[in-house]
Amino acid sequence: MPDVDLEDAVVAATHDRLVQCIPANRRALERRVVHGRCKVQLLLIESVKAILEDAAPHLQCSHLSILLDALQCALAFAADANGTKEMWTRATTETRLMQLLVDQERNSTEFSLRILDALYSGSDESRVALAEARLVQRCYDILNQFLHLSRELPVPYKKAKVSMTLSALRSITEYSDAQFCKHLPSYYDVLCELMLVPETEVRARLCAIMQRVGRVYVRTHTDAHTDTDPAHH
Repeated sequence: MPDVDLEDAVVAATHDRLVQCIPANRRALERRVVHGRCKVQLLLIESVKAILEDAAPHLQCSHLSILLDALQCALAFAADANGTKEMWTRATTETRLMQLLVDQERNSTEFSLRILDALYSGSDESRVALAEARLVQRCYDILNQFLHLSRELPVPYKKAKVSMTLSALRSITEYSDAQFCKHLPSYYDVLCELMLVPETEVRARLCAIMQRVGRVYVRTHTDAHTDTDPAHH
């Protein structure tokens, strides 16, 4: 196993604390503060990508957890800022700032989902265990947020939310049948409600999931009935 330089991982773990050291005389949503934090955290996301692309097979679960937590911190900051009306009112005059925030939320969301998908679909039980609860919760949060999305949001942010929602739905479709059956109860109500959203691409992806619900549950029920039917023994 090659030596893994964990310096960037340590940076990722401590980064959120560092970027939150806002001078006392500045407001958290002041333009220069938000702009600076966005640029630094976008670099953080790229650093995490580089670490995982170069060394993912050799990282321990504790290292992966650090990187995933760093992505979650970057996501939380951008999502909180994007969710405030103060930022919405700036969207028409400060398009660059808004785009930075949108990019940060979308990039951290979609990349963290890709990592969790890879871990959860692998054969390493410790990595599967690390990813499972995070992936299920992350997908649920994305779907639930989209369901309750304000229609007053700026157009670029709406489009980004559609992209993030499609990524979460794709993650669910990539579950094995056993994983799909196990976690479907966590998602089923929100999936049904999402069938009413106006975005056709979201409904199309949901349709494929609902078709799988029928196939998987009919097969599971049939297999269970066969196993308990004396005529088949």
